[in-house]
Amino acid sequence: MLRRATADIELLAALALTLLYAAVMGGHLQNPDGILMFNQARSIVYDRSLLFREPIAEWPPDDDVDGYTTSYHGIGLSLLYVPGFVIWAGIQPFVPVDIRYPDDWAAPARDPLFTVIGAPVQLLIVAASAYLVARFCRELGLGRRAALWGMALYGLASPAIVYARQDWSQPLSGLCAIAALYAALRYRRTRHAGALVACAAILCYAVLTRPVDGALLAPAVALLVTPDLRFWRWPVPAWRAVAVLVASVAIGGAITLLINHYRFDAAASDGLSTGYEGERWTTPLWVGLPGALISPGRGILLSFPAAVLVPLGLRRLWRTQDRVVGVALATLAGLLLLNTATWYAWWGGFNWGLRLFVPALPVLAVLVACGVATLSPAVRRWLPGLLLAAGLVWAIPCIVTYINAGYGAAHAANTAAQWTWDAYPPIGAWQYFDRWRAVTLDDERASDILWLRLALRSYNLSLVPPVLLVLGALALVGRVRFLLGEPKGPGFSFRSPVTVRPRGARS
Repeated sequence: MLRRATADIELLAALALTLLYAAVMGGHLQNPDGILMFNQARSIVYDRSLLFREPIAEWPPDDDVDGYTTSYHGIGLSLLYVPGFVIWAGIQPFVPVDIRYPDDWAAPARDPLFTVIGAPVQLLIVAASAYLVARFCRELGLGRRAALWGMALYGLASPAIVYARQDWSQPLSGLCAIAALYAALRYRRTRHAGALVACAAILCYAVLTRPVDGALLAPAVALLVTPDLRFWRWPVPAWRAVAVLVASVAIGGAITLLINHYRFDAAASDGLSTGYEGERWTTPLWVGLPGALISPGRGILLSFPAAVLVPLGLRRLWRTQDRVVGVALATLAGLLLLNTATWYAWWGGFNWGLRLFVPALPVLAVLVACGVATLSPAVRRWLPGLLLAAGLVWAIPCIVTYINAGYGAAHAANTAAQWTWDAYPPIGAWQYFDRWRAVTLDDERASDILWLRLALRSYNLSLVPPVLLVLGALALVGRVRFLLGEPKGPGFSFRSPVTVRPRGARS
């Protein structure tokens, strides 16, 4: 019975993260990309079309833009919203108010259906990624405490906790990355065809979600399904596995081209649209790379402090039979970093942290967990907890404050804007925050947590759900600690228990 209980530790921890994400959820559409992807799902379900019933104006309004008639993003995230719309379509006849479509198409950020359908999808995506981080670590042979540290540092002390509240597609791209790599590792271990098929299907979906990210994922996955880099010595099954992966990428790309052909009427321009027309990767590496790593506004090392353990994790994997796994993880993280640092607007617009690098966070978390496992017991008692606290210092203002209240506009203009110290959220974000409870639902100077925004309107009854959610998360953490054999005490710790030996006894 105990063995079965300990097998569910990672699942219990993921459920605790889910409850915590729900307690701090934003619950509203935030940016034009998310608005278009969500309405793409609405048009699929209600209109049986990839085109919008009515054009959606640029938001915030732009006189130079007539309006969007369809989404120009990958279809992957929109497809995840479709089941929720289907369920809502069955419930709608029993609801007194018809909210299938926004009342004001010029301001679709006030779409109540996203609160019910979209926001839960986003937080489940990040929680699932955290769970797979822990499972990946266990597959590498790490102890449960190291795996849970990787999960906690990813889920609580990185931009993941912030993007669990938002409407971008990068978190889904990250889930596809860690899921495809996990399936590839399982295939490497077992050579079961089912693991390879799952890996190929996930890779195809990654291309549908974000074609560039999916293409960058393919080399890392291929490293795991092949014996080594000496392709001239590969056996027939290795070539077959690579062929399956290549076919999955080709299928995802073909579907994307066909969808865009319909959405953008590419026949009128005598070609197939990729959706990336006008995109450029022209930022010099000596500009974008330091900005991506250490700038106050977008620096990875400031938003995810635990990333300092990545070199230790790579060194650990390099010294084991899982060397190729370390190479694969480093390859994907490196490619995503180069893609981000060289994009013409590498800072990524109105967002917290380095948005384009979010798909790499689960991969870095695995390496971080490997780094935790290399620490001496004395250092392990304090360093992971310190890195967790440092990550929370960055994340809390990003959770509480509303980015469009002023911080986003101030730090989304150019490279120079990322290097001012008020671009560091704990310094700059709070100046746009005045009150915890919103006066109106559109109150930009108030807390951006859904339950607090509803407090005045609900006579504070909306404060009950987050309290219950946090209590539930703490109860699950307590259960995890019990199953791990942790001593009772304050704090959030996954320390290894210290074994006390009699004086003079041999170690």
